[in-house]
This record gives sequence, structure tokens and C-alpha cells, in this order.
Amino acid sequence: MSIHDVQGSGSVSPFLGQLVQLDTSVVTFANSEFAYIQDAEGDGDPNTSEGLLIDDGNTFQLVPGDRVLISGQVQELSGQTALGASVTINKLSSGTPLTPVAFDPGTSLVNGASPLERFEGMLLNFSVTAASGSDDFNSVDVHVTSVDRPFREPGLLPPGLPDLPVFDGNPELMNYDPNGLGQSNFIFHNAGDVIEGTGILEQFSFGYELSPIEPTTVELVEPTRPVRARTDDEITVASLNTLFLRNDESDYGLRLNKIVAYIGEQLHFPDVLAIQETGGSDEIEDLIFRLRQLDPELGDYQGFAPPDEGFLNVAYLVHNRIDPPAFTELGSNEFCSCGGFLHNRPPLLVELNVPGDESTTLRVLNLHIRSLNGVDDDVEVRIRRNEQAISIANMVENLRDENLVVVGDYNAFQFTDGYVDVFNQISGLPSLGAQFPVEEIVNPPLVNAAASLPEEEQYSFVFQGSAQQLDHCLHNELSGLTVNEFAFARGNSDASINYANNAFQLARASDHDGFVLYLGIDELSSTKNTNTRNLTSLRFVNPSPAGAEIQFYNLPADAIVTLTDVLGRELVLAGLQSSSAGGSSHSENGSFLLPQNLIPGSYRLTVRSGSRLLSSQQILINH
Repeated sequence: MSIHDVQGSGSVSPFLGQLVQLDTSVVTFANSEFAYIQDAEGDGDPNTSEGLLIDDGNTFQLVPGDRVLISGQVQELSGQTALGASVTINKLSSGTPLTPVAFDPGTSLVNGASPLERFEGMLLNFSVTAASGSDDFNSVDVHVTSVDRPFREPGLLPPGLPDLPVFDGNPELMNYDPNGLGQSNFIFHNAGDVIEGTGILEQFSFGYELSPIEPTTVELVEPTRPVRARTDDEITVASLNTLFLRNDESDYGLRLNKIVAYIGEQLHFPDVLAIQETGGSDEIEDLIFRLRQLDPELGDYQGFAPPDEGFLNVAYLVHNRIDPPAFTELGSNEFCSCGGFLHNRPPLLVELNVPGDESTTLRVLNLHIRSLNGVDDDVEVRIRRNEQAISIANMVENLRDENLVVVGDYNAFQFTDGYVDVFNQISGLPSLGAQFPVEEIVNPPLVNAAASLPEEEQYSFVFQGSAQQLDHCLHNELSGLTVNEFAFARGNSDASINYANNAFQLARASDHDGFVLYLGIDELSSTKNTNTRNLTSLRFVNPSPAGAEIQFYNLPADAIVTLTDVLGRELVLAGLQSSSAGGSSHSENGSFLLPQNLIPGSYRLTVRSGSRLLSSQQILINH
């Protein structure tokens, strides 16, 4: 019997539980616990796998290239077809070459099974693109490079509900484990990295996993991308989920520093910053203190958090160039039909006069809606999310007589999740339907600022490899203000989680990307005063090889760039005219090269203008 007969064309072997004798096959991987074998000829049917797991615990005598005759009982181990009992192995010869199969599964189900099933257990030549950063286990969600990045789509996972959209779960996604089959580990993958090599596709209870069996080639991408600085005739409104920024957490100091750097260097010190997931007033005061240390002028903020603080709260930072605003907590006394207060994080409203045009006012409503956790199993979660959305929709309708921007972590997609369409209940935009139908409250509908972006940019979070937008910005028809731009500051959702504990790396300050809405002040725009104070930024792939290029932007003419090792010793940078160790002057934009003789390890790039620190980032040299 051939391997493809045992595998069949579905997700379960047609010979499950039976003893089978396999035809001659070739070992593709082996260790002391298990091995993979493959039919060298195949049946020509692209819908059946030619690879098989031998889960015997007695495979230490095998090496790749061995020709073997194997018999045993067919089992399904966490979804993977295998011979796992009563196994006998007869080695015939060694050194048989086997050409890996090109891996291109597509995105559609095959005979009701995942498109990956037909490659289960096979030796593959692969080119995959990371759809997420490295996780806590140093593995990465990936898809083959030939298909587009997977995004969350409307609806419920199968089987769904009648007459409502169904989300297929993006079956083209799989896990990639750099050292799953004994290769060296790599813990700094970011979404967009391209990984090429030879490996085997396995299946576990959590899904399919691709692991290399020899060294790979990797094209790394830089996960951070800041937004632009505002011009003098603009006011900026931003939002950021700060991911459990509480002073009773053991890593609070580290997290605080990373959030401050993100606000300054990635969001470019927005005028109004709506914050979600912070502890409260103490944490806001700490942010203000550190931002003023970073830049006394640009970081000069006032802040507000609700006095009746819960475990996690919404809050504001408002730049002091704006006259003292008014803050109001809304809906704090509303009750849910399923019991208790409706809003455990009540929406927070700020009302302010636009700088430079005191006759124009702006209202910003900061939201952090109940999460999707438990929504599939607990109807009370759906009830609360639906009633919160209806409550907020009524707030919006009552506030829209003046300029209104509604921002925050909606914990909802820009379309229905199948149970509740939170976003379109609040926005008044058309809905594809939900178990809890949208009520007509907001009319006319608000404008979705993110809709101005290319589709591939409409995300703020990545969950199980599917990019999705949970953080939103809605606004009404504005008076005295013009929407100039909307942009996400990248570096959190796409970055390796292993950057989170790195105090000198901008990436992974949170798990959400923040955004900025640029509003032109019509009264000032008529003067065409568009001066911008641009902030210095350094761009490089991290980790980098010795000799890598470092790009810089908006470097003042008197700036000094230094590279130091872990002992604080300054090193000369290749390509820089140095007046002191590691120092040089530049202006505007350009690049320089790291020294070729750097040994692998951790270094710090620092940019100063006089006594003022402009940028300080850690760079890892990997070879």
C-alpha cells in the first residue's frame, strides 16, 4: 500500500485503526522519537499527501535518505495521520535522494479539508511570509508568499448562523517554528518577513506547523513606521491602547518608557491622545513627566483620567498649546439588562477650543468597549456589547451638533462579527447583519476615517495571523476643520513579542497600533503656514548584520550620532566624518553604514543635538 492511499484526500485516513504494510519509501527526517517518510514516486494526485509520520520512539537508527519498508497501525494524532502502533521498520539502503515538493497550497478548501492537508508530512520547498511577529513560543503565523496577506473578514466561524456572513478563518495560515525540527531558533520575526527553505509540514491540535530541516534564508523587514509630524495649521487627534499600563505591574518602568517613546517618535506628540488600558491618574502623571523629559516643548501635556478608577481605564493627554479643556464621563450610571453597570469603562468626552481659531470647538469621545473574549460561548457578552453599542450610538447622536470625533479601541471590526455589529451600530453605516440587528439611531452616518487608506493598511491588531482593525476613528461633517490625513503608526501589531522587553527598541510598545487624524484648521490654512517641526528618526532592520545600512531622517546639522557597545564604549561609524569618537554632523536625510567588523551582540545608536537627546535605539548584530 502506498502512503497516498493511507493519507486519502480528506482530513482523516480511510484506513484509520487498521494495520497496513507500506510500499518502499524514503526517510526525510528522523530523530530518536519519530521520523517522516515519503513516497518517492507519488500518484500524481495533487489532493493526496505523499508524506507520513512514523511515531514509534524507535527511529534513532534512521537518517534522511534511507529506503525503508514499514508497517504499522494507522492513527490520527492531533489530526495528523501516522503509523503509531505495532510499527516494524526494515531498512533497505541509504543515500537515496529525494526532491522536495514545491509548496503552493492556495487558499481554498480541498474536498472539505484545509488546503494544507494535502501537504501534511511532506518534504517541501517553501517560500512563506510572516503574517505576525514571533510569539511567546518564538513561532510565527505565516502564509505562502504567493498569496496576499490574510485579513479578518465579516461573520462567524463555520458553521455560522443562517442568513449571516461566515468567516472561513483564513485556512491558508499556518504556524512556522524555526526550531521545531532541530534547527537554530530565531525570535525576532516580524510580519512581512519572507522565509525560504526546505522543511516538513506537521499537524497538531492547534493547526498546521511548518518547520525547516536545514538553514533558511530570511528577508527581514523593519516593523516600525512613524506617522508624519503635524504642520502649524493642523491639530492632531490620536488614539492608543497602551496594553495594561499599570504601575502595579512588575515591568511598569520598562513599559512606561516604551509608551513614551512611541508617543514621541511614532505618533509625533499628538495634540489630543485618547488612551485605553491604563491604570488611571498616577500613570497619566508619569506619562506627562516622562514626555516632558523627552522634549520639554513637544511633550508639554496636561492629562485626565476618571476619578472613580477601575482596573483599566480610558484617559486623555492634551497638549498645553490647547486651552484647558472640559472632560466628562458619559453613561457611568447606565445598567445592563444582564446585570450590573453597562459600561465598566465609561466613554470619556473631551471638549476643547481649536488653537488658532477659538471660534471652532472640537469634541472627542474616547471608547473602550467590552472585548470579544467569550463571545462564542457566553450570550451575556453579546448582550453587553450590543447594549454598549446602542448606548454609545445615542451619545453620538446627541453630541453631533458640534464637531465630533469618536476614537478608541472598539474591540470590534469595521463590519459585523455575526453576533453584534458594534462599529456600524455606532457609525450608522450599512450593516451586513447580526444576531442582534443594528438599530437605526445615528443618522446621517458618520465618516470612517480609515476608509481613506488602502485596504492593506486597514488594520491595527493581528490575531492568530489575521490582520484586523479594532481601533477606529469616526467623525461627523466638520465645520472649520478639514480632514487632511489619517494614518497608523506601525511597530506594535506586526512586531515580534520579544521586542516588548527591550527598553531601547521602539517596536512592541503595545499590541495595538496607534493612529493619528490630521485636521486642518481652516482659519489658519488660509495663511498657508505649513511649517513642520520634524523629529529625528533612524530606520534599520533589527537584528542587522555588520556593515548594514542605517537610514536617518530629519537629522539636524549639529547632530552627533554615536554607536556604543554594552560596556558603553563609543565605536566609530563607517562612512561618517568623525570629529570625536563615534561622532559626526549631518543635515536632512541620508544613510551611513555600520562597521564591518562588529561582532554579534547588542549595541546602542544614539543621536544628540547639543545636550538634547533626539533618538536612542538598540540594534542587535546577528552576524
